[in-house]
Amino acid sequence: MKRNPTKQALFYVGLLFISLILLFPFLRMLASSFKTQVDIISWPPKFIWKATLANYERVFGEQNFLQYFLNSTIVGVSAIVGALLFGLPAAYSIARFTQKKLSVSLRQPRYPSFSPETTSCSPRYSACKRPRPCR
Repeated sequence: MKRNPTKQALFYVGLLFISLILLFPFLRMLASSFKTQVDIISWPPKFIWKATLANYERVFGEQNFLQYFLNSTIVGVSAIVGALLFGLPAAYSIARFTQKKLSVSLRQPRYPSFSPETTSCSPRYSACKRPRPCR
């Protein structure tokens, strides 16, 4: 089945446009890392500037960046391993459980536990603001 070349071209142009919008903040941060402080805050923004590695020298030379990065990596990997150690056996046991009634109740999501308390404020307010009849 052959596709319409015009539709395909419009699709890829739209995809490129959305990608640029989503990537713009990251590209801006990357470009700012090679600018001086004055160039970063200048108005109007400079699109042509003299690149410098002074920011990287400051991060890796004056600060203890590699130690902080290692600490964050250890914490992240430990959290993932801990979640897998506790979550995988529980998920396996739920998947293998065959009792009909309990099996259905375990597979149904518990929506109130996943939503913050503020999501139920509006219905509570609506219920409480209506005047109640006197008895």
